[in-house]
Amino acid sequence: MNYQEINQAIEELAKSNVYNNSQLEAIKYAYNIRNFNVNLILDPSIPSNMMLMYVKLVQTYKIDISKYINGKWHLKGFDDKQLYYLIAYDSKGYDISKITPNMSVEQIQNTMNNIQKSAKLNESYNKSNMSISELSKLKEYNLDNNSINFLLKIGEKEDLTNFLSNDLTGFSYEQIKYLYSAYSTGANIKNILNPKLTVEQMKNKMLYSKESIAFTQEIMENHNSKKK
Repeated sequence: MNYQEINQAIEELAKSNVYNNSQLEAIKYAYNIRNFNVNLILDPSIPSNMMLMYVKLVQTYKIDISKYINGKWHLKGFDDKQLYYLIAYDSKGYDISKITPNMSVEQIQNTMNNIQKSAKLNESYNKSNMSISELSKLKEYNLDNNSINFLLKIGEKEDLTNFLSNDLTGFSYEQIKYLYSAYSTGANIKNILNPKLTVEQMKNKMLYSKESIAFTQEIMENHNSKKK
């Protein structure tokens, strides 16, 4: 529609006396959005801010909003900012059942980010070729997502049964990386299996362990024997 046609349409809607000025402005804005089906928001029960929210959703995510308008999601008790994110997440197939109107936008985003991470993690578990016992152990330690993804990636190529037999509860991602790094060299990591130790402290303990000293001496002896 051109400028003149849009103005004429708005004048006709104004004559019906069922829309307030804010709604008419929102509808006019919607008419100017290419490929937006304005008929979807021509419902006097939709507040102007919700009309604009629906338009923004289509602009940003290119989703079909008919489900949400027909289901009158704008009357579910959420404000327009909350509902914007709620519909955006729902349109991607995420479970939004834990979201309530008393949550702030930040809380909604944090909750949904955790749900998204959990969904991706479950997908990684399902795709993993690790044994059931290894996966069970990995889940048992309740590690952060970065640690789990790190170990899942290693588990694609290496048998982690022995490594996972260690109690990894409470370790951070950086600690897990160092523990596996030390373990992969064949070192005994029992003396650094303490989540209260920093990575630097773990390194120092390993550096001055009997195994490490013996290993260093062996290298020096081999080096000296080659010089003779």
